[in-house]
Amino acid sequence: MSRSVFGISYEIFLFFVLGFLFFVLAGCEKLDFLKPRKETKVTALPVAVKGMVIAKVNNLPVTLEELNMYVDMYNASLDLRQDLTVEQKTEAKIDNREKKIDYLKSRLIRQAVFYQAAVDRGLERKEEIAEILQRNKIDLLAAAIERCSNLF
Repeated sequence: MSRSVFGISYEIFLFFVLGFLFFVLAGCEKLDFLKPRKETKVTALPVAVKGMVIAKVNNLPVTLEELNMYVDMYNASLDLRQDLTVEQKTEAKIDNREKKIDYLKSRLIRQAVFYQAAVDRGLERKEEIAEILQRNKIDLLAAAIERCSNLF
């Protein structure tokens, strides 16, 4: 005995139901799993690389000079901390190769990954972020001209 649904064979009914579901789901734009994945944009800084590249996060280079600059700023910031003893400051300073590599991995590479994720998501175009970026640009340029005028 052959099974039937609504007077048609079960196999034909199942074929039409599955076909209908396919077209409904294929036309649904809100279902992300049906959309092809977008390739991740890899955005490098719009600045020419100056110095020896010691790491790359996708296309974003990290130079030895950049690492040394950040290490110097970190070490200088330790000297300003009044909540640390001299021994704690000495211990926390980045003063050897292993500590520099740890800082590179934990700070600079992590920062580059987050930067790229933010750019890929278009965060720099959000109004509140764009305002902060503009304010920081103004502050940076004003400080630069102030330094130059102090030289005269």
